[in-house]
Amino acid sequence: MLFGYATRAGLNAARTRGRKRGRRPKMTESKKKAARKLLAGGTLPRAVAEDLGASVATFYRLVPGGKSVAP
Repeated sequence: MLFGYATRAGLNAARTRGRKRGRRPKMTESKKKAARKLLAGGTLPRAVAEDLGASVATFYRLVPGGKSVAP
């Protein structure tokens, strides 16, 4: 049980320093907003995803309604 204690202590120490667990999001809110703007301008979803550095699948998952965005 010593390992569990050390793990929890390390996680608590990281939390107090402001660290968060897990992977960082691929697309920030500003990138999502830019994606919606590009889509509204008529850019293809594949091109938008490529411009923002994400895969098409990630793009569709993170930008709801990525196929047709109303302006």
